[in-house]
Amino acid sequence: MSDQKEQFLRNMDQAENVYLMGFLWADGYVGKKYDIRIETKASDFDYLQPLLERYGFTSFRTRMRYRDGKPFGSMQKEFCVGDVSLNKTLQDIGYREKSIIAPSKILSVIPPNKRYLWWRGFFDGDGCFYCRGASHVFAVWGSIEQDWTELYSLFNMLGIHSWRFVTYRRKGGRHCSSSVSIGKQEDIKKVGDYIYQDHMHIGFTRKYEKYLMCLKPPSPSFDKQISAKPGVHFSVWNGKWICRKTINHRRVVIGSFADYDDACKAYNKYNE
Repeated sequence: MSDQKEQFLRNMDQAENVYLMGFLWADGYVGKKYDIRIETKASDFDYLQPLLERYGFTSFRTRMRYRDGKPFGSMQKEFCVGDVSLNKTLQDIGYREKSIIAPSKILSVIPPNKRYLWWRGFFDGDGCFYCRGASHVFAVWGSIEQDWTELYSLFNMLGIHSWRFVTYRRKGGRHCSSSVSIGKQEDIKKVGDYIYQDHMHIGFTRKYEKYLMCLKPPSPSFDKQISAKPGVHFSVWNGKWICRKTINHRRVVIGSFADYDDACKAYNKYNE
């Protein structure tokens, strides 16, 4: 094995390794004996491939996923390496159980001044910046049993004290997940300032650009629209306009609408 490959995912003083370890926690797979695999959309893999090539890897596989004999989703690209020693090291720090435990062991071996790169890799895999109108959301997704302890600790360290935890059960419980999200623009900026504190040379450029979009304030006309109707407001959690009516001193949701004018029409109809 070359000296480059000997350093792969082992030397935590190297920025590329720290980032890839974060991404591996989100979208990677560690087998029982020797294999380590990363697979994602081919367009996103373009951001990862140069990092992997720095360690001497040149073999990558592109494939289409199929369901019931028909292609679905986008084209995928995969990296896979067999390394018994590295596999054991990753298992010892929790990478086989990463869907149900917190990444405490791996974070403990990363120098504190480089941990932001691990979080950048993790958020590139399982995080999302979302902005639409007055809605600004940063969300992270995981299994329904995911231990979010380290994420909560990160938020506290950054001075973020308000977040939302939600679990989802779909298709009779076969597809279950959990999500942690923040909806305050100033808190989203704290996350971005932390994970993008250096020059943006490692990671998904598209997510960095989406983060910058989330920093833009709503237009003045948008703020005026919000205050025009006391029973209509924009939900930062689902990106829709919510219309409410007071019934017996209780605020009851009449409906949610993608368009502001439709929400106002519903408000006027139920408040005539």
